[in-house]
Amino acid sequence: EFSGCAMLKNPPYEKWKEKKSDLSKRTLCYLSPSLQEHLCAGLASSVVPGGIAEQTSTTTSPLGRFDRALNALRIDDVTRTTLLRDIRRENPAMSVSQAQHLLPRSFRRKVNS
Repeated sequence: EFSGCAMLKNPPYEKWKEKKSDLSKRTLCYLSPSLQEHLCAGLASSVVPGGIAEQTSTTTSPLGRFDRALNALRIDDVTRTTLLRDIRRENPAMSVSQAQHLLPRSFRRKVNS
């Protein structure tokens, strides 16, 4: 009899969707309030941080504007501190200089996830 504990190669859409939303919520917690505002502004209009979006089909759709807003984000001091604390918590033996070296990659991974 199947117990339901087997790992599925392709999980049902509902489970995948739920995990994506949880991941999004956790990722937003890493961003400072000002970066969260920039992200909201990028979704709300075609003007994104760093310039005016081009008027193409990808920038007029909400998903295209959101992607452009994500790509325009730059790490700030509050987000840097939060990510550095998280890196040090996960790797307590890592030196501060190594952790600082990982900050840009960690930020990009958080934004792109």
